[in-house]
Amino acid sequence: MSKFIGRKEELSALQELYDKKGFNMAVLFGRRRVGKTTLVNKFIEINKCKSVSFVSTEMTESELLLRMGNDVLESLAPNLSGKLKFDSFDSIFDYLAEESVKERIIFVI
Repeated sequence: MSKFIGRKEELSALQELYDKKGFNMAVLFGRRRVGKTTLVNKFIEINKCKSVSFVSTEMTESELLLRMGNDVLESLAPNLSGKLKFDSFDSIFDYLAEESVKERIIFVI
């Protein structure tokens, strides 16, 4: 396992956003391989947050819908994985919204 060094300001900014009530969104951007995903994963680990991570690759919209829906269910409701299918991205986001009322969820794309 590699060490996680620095990034205190970024972790603090994420914590401040996470602690706010209601829906919040952060956009992380930067060059490839600078640690964006590592930063988010470290934040999730530190806070023991419930999270869903979806890595998009080039594929058809129907394939993306299926993969994102599967990732959401595997993370939030493994007992429904393979039994429930989403028919649109809106239905995935509606499901995430309903689940986030019960507890805070970090959704990473």
